[in-house]
Amino acid sequence: MYRLVRHPIYASYMVMALGTIIRHISAYNVAVALVGIGLMGFRIAFEERLLKQDSLYRDYMNAVRYRLIPGVY
Repeated sequence: MYRLVRHPIYASYMVMALGTIIRHISAYNVAVALVGIGLMGFRIAFEERLLKQDSLYRDYMNAVRYRLIPGVY
């Protein structure tokens, strides 16, 4: 997974949230999932800002292009 996306744990949280929406569709679940995914985006940006200070992580960022979704983001 770490060769495909830089944050595979967050990617699996996103898959789990989408699966919950599919299984138990409601406006509440959609809203909670969207807020959670949005907050993950902020957290990823914050973490990467800190981690970019390390040259090894910058090399990793260059090797693994996508953060969450291969081919998209």
